[in-house]
Amino acid sequence: MIPNRKLVFTWIGKATSERETRVTVTLRPSGSGTELELKHEHFFNTEDRDSHQEGWSGCLTILEHFLG
Repeated sequence: MIPNRKLVFTWIGKATSERETRVTVTLRPSGSGTELELKHEHFFNTEDRDSHQEGWSGCLTILEHFLG
């Protein structure tokens, strides 16, 4: 973890086949705003990975619209 810049946490649930995955959120200054990078890794299979990619994309689109 980097204070005010990076957050790393584990994620376990039915949508990850009850196995531990890791989520990393990195924030960087960008012009007058902030760039957010989200990385979710260590999936057990491609189905879980693809499902989360779709879910995170939707969440980030909503966040961008809300903050935009």
